[in-house]
Parts: sequence; C-alpha cells; structure tokens
Amino acid sequence: MTALMNASSNQMEPPKQFELNPLQKALHDALASKEGNLAGMYFGGLYVLGLPANPERFCHSAESFRELMEKLWIEYDSSLKKKGPGLKEKTNALEVVWRKIRRKNGQIVRADQITADKLEAFCVELDGFFEWNNQFLPRRREQASRAIANMDPMSGKLPSIIMNLRVDEYDVLRRYFEDVAHHNVRPNSDAEFKSYVEALERFLLDRLRPRTADNFSEIERLIKEGEGHA
Repeated sequence: MTALMNASSNQMEPPKQFELNPLQKALHDALASKEGNLAGMYFGGLYVLGLPANPERFCHSAESFRELMEKLWIEYDSSLKKKGPGLKEKTNALEVVWRKIRRKNGQIVRADQITADKLEAFCVELDGFFEWNNQFLPRRREQASRAIANMDPMSGKLPSIIMNLRVDEYDVLRRYFEDVAHHNVRPNSDAEFKSYVEALERFLLDRLRPRTADNFSEIERLIKEGEGHA
C-alpha cells in the first residue's frame, strides 16, 4: 500500500512515499474491515514514526498505537458500547438511596438504628452497582482478556495459565506505548521502539487473522469425513 505525500522541500515534510510491508499490509487490511478508524490509527502511528525531523515522533506514534489498543477493546466488547448511564449518574443515584437511609429530619441515623430491612435493601443496591461497574467499567486486565477472547475464538479453549500469558503480553505492550506517549519513557533507539511495534503487529494479526484458522476447519472436516466412512 502506498500513500502519496506532499513533495514540499520543507525538512519537516514526510518522504514522498510511505509503503507498508506485507505484515503491515495484512494487519492494516484486517483493521480496515472493522468499525471506526482503527486502520487509520495504525497507519498514522507508522507514518509519524518515519519522520526523523520530528522530535516528538516516538510520543506521537505511541499515542496512535495506545489509542488503537484502547479502541480494539471497545470493538470486541459490546458491553463497553452500551453501558447506559455514566459512572457519575450511577454514583449520584446510589447516594440518593443511601441518604434516605442514613438521614432523617436532617439528622444522621446511627448504624444500630437502621433496620435490617433497610440495610438489606441498600446491600441489594450496592450489589447492582458493583455488577454494573464490573461489566461496563472493568479493570484493564479484564478488558484485555475479553477483547483477546473475542478476537480469537480459540482463546476460549486455552488453559487459563496460557490465556493469562497472552493478557500479560498485551498489557506489557499497552503500558509501553502509554508510557512513551506520556513522556514517562524515552526509547533508546528506533530499533527498541520498532521492536515493540512489531510485537504488537504480530500479536494483533495472530488474533485478528489466525493463520491456522482455515487449516483447523479443514482438519475438522477431514476427521468428520473419516468418521463417516469408518
């Protein structure tokens, strides 16, 4: 894939052409088939990395990759798209219920004066709030785990210890790009930064387009065919 660029002589201008290698092209195509601007984020991260005159190129590139990883969570976890009321709204509603129990005629009601029925009712409200929080505002590892499992259906059949290793890998990549984007880490060289980019590319491509998916389908077909002739 080739993007034609402005041919201005300004030293801050990018090179006239920027080409994706076969692995990058495959990942770009896989992302382009999804919703939103995932492919654009990926391409932008690669493109800005190729601007040696830009002193902030690592940070800008890392921000694109960090944003890509965040948006992939939403793409592969429908609960994050439909969370309904926001955290502030849910918290305010919970506070209203609590104040009705905790205060009476402008005075604070001591815990030992609150009836068991009222406490139980508030516990039910708390249970509902925490269930909502875990579903729609999960921790980052939980977000990564959901996304990976939905990207690659085979992940659901893996032993938990191996699934955890995949989540660890994804989390290491996310943290690295986040730290670089926020100026908390400065890459020592192009080679170091690009090694993380390539690791992310291979990780995502293996999830989005498993190279063995067709082979597995063919193997299953042959097994069933063999069993039918047995």
